Amino acid sequence: MMFAGEFGDKTQLVTIGLASDYGATPAIWLGEMLAIIPVSMVNAYFFDRFSGKFDARKAHLVSAVLFFFFAGDTLLEVSVGVSVWEELVALASQLL
Repeated sequence: MMFAGEFGDKTQLVTIGLASDYGATPAIWLGEMLAIIPVSMVNAYFFDRFSGKFDARKAHLVSAVLFFFFAGDTLLEVSVGVSVWEELVALASQLL
């Protein structure tokens, strides 16, 4: 199931692009596998562990709020040249 969900994702496309640019196909493939397999295993573990405690309606609401925030922020940056997100990140980096 994970293969179907991840087929053609950005990681796979970047791997193909790097392999075609540099010609080190086995090394690039091995590096990608060494990175993606542990990440996928941790993801599967956390999903299995916490999926019962997860409210899908709240997740959809949070996702929608984030989507509209970033959409509005992009429109604001394109039209006025100010990004709320970039300002928040700059403030957080100064505080840290």
